[in-house]
Formats: sequence, C-alpha cells, structure tokens
Amino acid sequence: MVAIGLGIIVVVLLASRGLSGGVFDPDASGPGASPPSPSPSALPPSPSPSATDGALAEVQQALQAVEAAIEQARGGRDGLKGSDANELAALAADVGRALDAGDAAAAHDAAEKLAKRAEKLSDELDETRRDALLEAIETLLEAIPPA
Repeated sequence: MVAIGLGIIVVVLLASRGLSGGVFDPDASGPGASPPSPSPSALPPSPSPSATDGALAEVQQALQAVEAAIEQARGGRDGLKGSDANELAALAADVGRALDAGDAAAAHDAAEKLAKRAEKLSDELDETRRDALLEAIETLLEAIPPA
C-alpha cells in the first residue's frame, strides 16, 4: 500500500515537472523550472576594434619610423651632430606625447615643428639619410588624423 502511494506521488511529481512521452523536458515551465539561458547568437556582439584604433596604430608606426630615421641620421661625417639629433628626437617625443593625450591638433603642430627643424638640419646630411628622414616625417604628417 505504501509502495503504491509512493508510486503515485512520484508519477504526479514527474508529470508536474514537465515529462512528456517519458522524457524529462528541462525547458518545461512549472514549479522549479529555471529560465532558459540565452543562446550565443542572442548575445550582443563583442566590440571590435574601431577605425580610430587602426589610424592610431598607423600614426604610431609612422612615429617609430621617424625615430628610426633620426637614429640612422645620427653621427658620421655626413650625419647629424648629437645635439641636433637629440633636438629632433625631443620634437618627435612631443608628437608622441600629444598622441598619447589624444590631441591630434597638438600632434600635428609638433610634427610641423619637427619637419621644419629637420628641413633646416638636412643640409648636413648625405642624400640617403636626408631623404629617409624627410620622407618619414612627411608620412607622419599625413598619418595624423585631422583635428
């Protein structure tokens, strides 16, 4: 008798939990049923890198090329004197600081100062190093986004 009563209780409990056709249905609603979790396609997409990130990377790459050109132009008979190379490196660092601050106008102004000073100092350089330096600075100026 007790076994029959327990059997009836089990059947009633299972039926109320969403059994259909003898198979437990976890998506069934009812007492104790958990809400369905969102499918991966229902989740919002994760943010992707913006075009601004790509432009910033391009400017940073152009700035690194300027720094490398300054180092290549340093020293030797037809190269920059140490103080002149240091001055150009400091001007390039000003560009970098402005970029880090997110100030495109200040970065462009600093790059213009760098270009003017490099142009004046380029008379001391051999043609290869002069062209590499001035072209790197021109590329930097073109890469800085308009303010």
